[in-house]
Amino acid sequence: LVDLPTIVESLKTIDNKSFYKTADICQ
Repeated sequence: LVDLPTIVESLKTIDNKSFYKTADICQ
């Protein structure tokens, strides 16, 4: 969870699904 802003942007991009996917990629 280092890229908090990135995750927030992803969540705003489309839906929670995208956020979850981005979180997986980040980790």
